[in-house]
Amino acid sequence: MDDVRLFADEWITHFADKARASKRKSLASSLVVIVATLLVPLLVSYGHDDWLAKVVPSVLSAGAAGVTAWLQFRGFSDKWRLYRTTQRQIEAELAAFDFRFGNYAGLSDEVAARQLAERVTMFQLHTNDGWSAIAEQSKPTELTKSDA
Repeated sequence: MDDVRLFADEWITHFADKARASKRKSLASSLVVIVATLLVPLLVSYGHDDWLAKVVPSVLSAGAAGVTAWLQFRGFSDKWRLYRTTQRQIEAELAAFDFRFGNYAGLSDEVAARQLAERVTMFQLHTNDGWSAIAEQSKPTELTKSDA
């Protein structure tokens, strides 16, 4: 029974780490975009020379556009939500297993352990399917002759 608990705990840690990394990337990138886009009009309005009034705002705008596209392309916020949801689902499943409620009420230790392993595996597979959908959305689309 300790093996199945360790199995579930390892997946909880795995998804918590992935959620934390995706959250950090999403928030840091969003902050870069916000700061850059807020600075552009200030520099254009109050820049004292061509360098501050034209070059720097252009670079900031291009950078903000690039980071925005990268955020959209990589889907960090979607991955963050997916991984955090899976983490919480496994935590809830583990609580039901530990306290024998829900799907685990009245089950023997062996049956409950097998069911927990199956459910955690299904959450992991479901998350992989969700990740695949996010990755598929991130692929660049190919133009065909009819699109052009």
